[in-house]
Amino acid sequence: MQKNKKTVFLSLLFMVIAAIGGGLHYRHTHSSARLGISLNGTDDGTMAALHAEQGVEMAADMLNEKGGVLGKPVQLISMNNKGTATGAATAMEDLHLRHVAAVIGPLREDLIDASVPVAESQNIALISPIATNRAWSYSAETGKPYNHVFQMALPPEREGAAMANFAATVLHKSKSLIICDNKNAASAEAAEAYAAFMNQDAPIADTATVTPENIVFHLQSAPYDSVYLPLPTDTAAAYVSAVRNGTLSVPVLGSSLWSEDDMADLLPLPYLNNLFFTDQYINDATYAPGETFAERYYEKYGTIPDKYAALSFDAAMLVAAAAEESASLNSADIAAALTKISNYNGATGTISVRADHSPDRKVHILTFWQGSAALLCRLAP
Repeated sequence: MQKNKKTVFLSLLFMVIAAIGGGLHYRHTHSSARLGISLNGTDDGTMAALHAEQGVEMAADMLNEKGGVLGKPVQLISMNNKGTATGAATAMEDLHLRHVAAVIGPLREDLIDASVPVAESQNIALISPIATNRAWSYSAETGKPYNHVFQMALPPEREGAAMANFAATVLHKSKSLIICDNKNAASAEAAEAYAAFMNQDAPIADTATVTPENIVFHLQSAPYDSVYLPLPTDTAAAYVSAVRNGTLSVPVLGSSLWSEDDMADLLPLPYLNNLFFTDQYINDATYAPGETFAERYYEKYGTIPDKYAALSFDAAMLVAAAAEESASLNSADIAAALTKISNYNGATGTISVRADHSPDRKVHILTFWQGSAALLCRLAP
């Protein structure tokens, strides 16, 4: 009997060795399609994390109504990254142990930074819903995009190019006073792209050089017909106030940095005229897929979806599309399939994944109507 047990043990051992030597890889299978979420659940000062999670929940609801993904119900596994780099890395490790198909989040750039090494080493598809960074698009070692890292938000240079296109083709402007904060990557990158599109030879001004106190002087000393301010809301509002106080009605243009706070709360109603800015999302009632998402979201949560909800929803839906395309719930397979996504009709628009793993879609151009931000058009960069 003891000899038989030894024989069986040795047989099993040789089978395992043979499988490893033959290059076979064991893949976990589950009764559900598991989707990971990494968000800061301890920060009570913002609704962004809540809305992002609701966007993913909305996607899971809509997918499960149609039979799930690859015939399996979508199961969400949410981890609290506690808003720290260590917490973000730990959340990724924990989600890896739970064999998720992909991870959506975190929202902050520094927390994505902490998540990238785990995504790459463990072959986990990681989708950043809102934060962008050129460093995630290309590995310093290979000069190519990281295999498993994707961005759902349009990078600043796409916003800058789209706003320049709007200024030139819709507003018929040709020379803008461009002011950025060179210490803010999103501000500087948007400004560079805007200037390149407009083919301006005038240098980009920094906030340390052109200030709210002297902007009117600069506008009057050269034939500028517009102003581009890819700056945070409060800073941009100070410049707008100075321009309007100087009785200048030139169009003032901005980026999604304007949506960090409500510009309408910082300016008198008349000062909101002739202001335009780009953003990642606002619902377009004429675009059916987006309207369906907005209606379903409002029906479930009683509020209009914001960009955190819409981008997270699209991230989840793209993961599902990639799983169906690859016929696999293995995260590495999904990452490979994500690179092939083309013309997917998401909540934020028709999306294709670019070579740098950022989205290719139209940019939302907003203005103010009766004191509130409103969609003016969607425009390609």
